[in-house]
Amino acid sequence: MVTGVNPSAICTARLTPRLRVGSLLDEHIALVAGHRIDQALTDRDGRYHSHPAVVRTTPGLELRAQVSPDALPVLFRCDGTHRLRDLVGDDPELRELVCAAARGLLAAGLLTLSPGPAG
Repeated sequence: MVTGVNPSAICTARLTPRLRVGSLLDEHIALVAGHRIDQALTDRDGRYHSHPAVVRTTPGLELRAQVSPDALPVLFRCDGTHRLRDLVGDDPELRELVCAAARGLLAAGLLTLSPGPAG
């Protein structure tokens, strides 16, 4: 679910479908400043079960997108200084999961493409 309007996200939303897994993995990405991540854990049969997290902007425009809990550890490390490929490693299932989350966050205007580290 994506709500709110972010004018800068319009270009990103048009770009997002072209970002296939291979090319997205070569991007340096970062969560937008001022974001918030909410996640619920429920106790079922003595074990905690995680639910999709909601990434949103605060305060201001209410932009939001759901993200798989398994993608969160990688997204936490997306600060624009590393290629996504370097953060996900060799696990193809995790790679697909993180790329799907990144495409959703890009389309919602919650993730930015970065030129990478200067130097």
